[in-house]
Amino acid sequence: MKILVSPSVTEMLFGSSSPTLQGYIDEALGPAVGDYDVPGLEHDLRALIDEALPEGVTLEGEAILADDDADVTEFDIREAVGWIDVHTVAVGHDMAGPGS
Repeated sequence: MKILVSPSVTEMLFGSSSPTLQGYIDEALGPAVGDYDVPGLEHDLRALIDEALPEGVTLEGEAILADDDADVTEFDIREAVGWIDVHTVAVGHDMAGPGS
């Protein structure tokens, strides 16, 4: 059985008030968002978050869930995922090309 750790991945991991990961990406990239493959970026960002989450913790939609027997705290989750940066991931999804 899963328990809700946080209803908002963006708030818990990135301190954003955006209700969706795509909204957070749009917010983080600002006016340049049109230069990026946002669906591809969101896919890769979700995959990195999933991979980094501690065992027994998953990203499902916009929520972070944990197995009811998972021995993790919100701090453990933030620590595991803290190295992930949307701007770094975005580099691989820049459709405008270098130097734009």
